[in-house]
Amino acid sequence: MKFFNSQPEISSQKTTECDTSDDDNKPIQHVSDLIGSWGPFQRQLFIILIFVYAISPFSNTSLMYYLTRSDFWCQAADGIDIASELNSCDIKSCDKWFHNTTRKNLVTEWDLICDRSYLKSAAQSSYALGYLVSGLLIGTISDKYGRKIAVISSTLVEIVCFFILATAKSIEVFIVTRFISGIGGYGRYLGTLLILVETVGPELRGRIVVVYDWIWHIGIYVMILVTYYVENFRHLYLMVACYQVASLLLIIFKMPESLRWQLATGRDELAHRKLSSYMSINSPEVEAKSQAKLEKLRKFLAQQHAQASRSKGMIDIWKVPRLLGTCIALYFFWFAISFMGNGLSYFQLDLSGNFHLNMAIIQLSNIAATAFLNWRIEKYDRKMLLLVSSLGIVIFLFASAPFLLDHDVIYLRNMIFILAQFALSVAFMIQYVYTAELFPTTMRHLALGSFSVPSRIGSIAAPFVSLLSAYLDKRFILVGFGSIGLIAAVVTIFLPETRGREMPDTVDELIRMTREKSSKNNSTDNSMDQP
Repeated sequence: MKFFNSQPEISSQKTTECDTSDDDNKPIQHVSDLIGSWGPFQRQLFIILIFVYAISPFSNTSLMYYLTRSDFWCQAADGIDIASELNSCDIKSCDKWFHNTTRKNLVTEWDLICDRSYLKSAAQSSYALGYLVSGLLIGTISDKYGRKIAVISSTLVEIVCFFILATAKSIEVFIVTRFISGIGGYGRYLGTLLILVETVGPELRGRIVVVYDWIWHIGIYVMILVTYYVENFRHLYLMVACYQVASLLLIIFKMPESLRWQLATGRDELAHRKLSSYMSINSPEVEAKSQAKLEKLRKFLAQQHAQASRSKGMIDIWKVPRLLGTCIALYFFWFAISFMGNGLSYFQLDLSGNFHLNMAIIQLSNIAATAFLNWRIEKYDRKMLLLVSSLGIVIFLFASAPFLLDHDVIYLRNMIFILAQFALSVAFMIQYVYTAELFPTTMRHLALGSFSVPSRIGSIAAPFVSLLSAYLDKRFILVGFGSIGLIAAVVTIFLPETRGREMPDTVDELIRMTREKSSKNNSTDNSMDQP
């Protein structure tokens, strides 16, 4: 499949190999202006990140395949079955629970049934809590010390945690360790994503994020297959730990630092050496022109960096009323997408049949969403994609409500759920693209971490819907999820557009971007008022 148009790279080579005086007057504002939008440097980086990111489904979602419950009953100390109903918890005390399965999962290992069943939810939610902390902790490390340092430290945390998970002696140790593992997992993902986004050209930023998700989708299917045959969860985590050790070596010795981050933070010499090795230089004249372009880029980013009189964070963003409104709208959108996504997973539990097969079928909607965005993401504004996808979730959730309790139309209901999952996947991917394009280089990782907080809150809050179903009609709960999505669709109207714009390097540039959006809106209103 041809993911990228090679034209940007070709045109870049022409500008370095041919005598084109017009290019001397072009502004040099991005690394891709020197080495092309998609050249050897970007391709080598992407190959490395395939290996680093491919393990993510195993660390994130594999646990749900080791939390499935089988039939159980109580046995006495002598091994004799105690007469009671199957799967009954109406026993005051039990010496030993017997589980009718050969799989070595968390439920059978620590008897997570009856009054201990809540620990299954705790094991799942602990990883989301780790995400919440990671966004701020690893985000700060990334913006101050570099994307590569953040990825290395995150991967080290994961390696230690996976070895502990493989040997945990209690569910309590497992839950705490999984929380710490979540910190490393999300830090590794955001760090590698930002290196990729900051390396390709502006015209490919959206598409590269979508293509990056293909690694996740392929990894999901590999994970489903592996968890089907690897019945012991301890063996799986031991395999993941060994893989991560190899991944860490690749990161340390082969993965480059973000060149844009180095230039934006004054580490010019390190970026200069790397850029020079990838610029097309075959004569003294071309070398002189290439060095001049590199100097223009250094001066541009140095000027932007000098304009930031002090290191600014999210609090400085919130002090600007216009930016505060943008942040509030985006905070709610991130919360809503995560809340609806996890809530939709709860309703998908009604799907009958083999659990592994059901998840493989549902995953097709995510793949379809990725394929769609790979095809059309650069054709439509980011705002429009956010609006349409969130409205799509609302429409499909509302449409499924009348059929929720009608088992005669279960296939129709499940098809609507799959369509809702498609819209949800589109919104989830676009929100990352949009947020990375909106916030300045010096705080981009921190910004993504900040927005991950409401997202994780949504992930943690959604499972409580299972408790509400004991008191409320499930159809009302489903409509409630849809209502949250409707509000999320409305708030996208107040966001500025980022497609085709150069990513800001300072807070001042971000303010100018939002002012330009406001000015365009005002000029549009004035033109409509004219006869």
